[in-house]
Amino acid sequence: SYAGKYVPAIAHYIHILNPVTTMKINLKGIALGDAYSDPKSEKKYFQKQCNDCVKFIHQEKWLQAFELLDRLLDGGLISEPSYFQNVTGCSNYYNLLLCM
Repeated sequence: SYAGKYVPAIAHYIHILNPVTTMKINLKGIALGDAYSDPKSEKKYFQKQCNDCVKFIHQEKWLQAFELLDRLLDGGLISEPSYFQNVTGCSNYYNLLLCM
């Protein structure tokens, strides 16, 4: 779901702006059901998958490299959203301006 990405981002934005704005939002905290947000772990996961993809390319395992890349970015071969779609909420990795 997008809540795992947007709710923490909005709460952070409110927390940063509350001290300098005239209209305060009484934010005490946030709660997310069954959410997981850990950018460091997510970066490590993505980097490992990219490394595996490069390894497949060096081994000339083109299909495995393509399938792995598809699961990370496009998701055209799978029924669920790609990793990129899940972590960004954006389905167009070619043009991020279309996601704003």
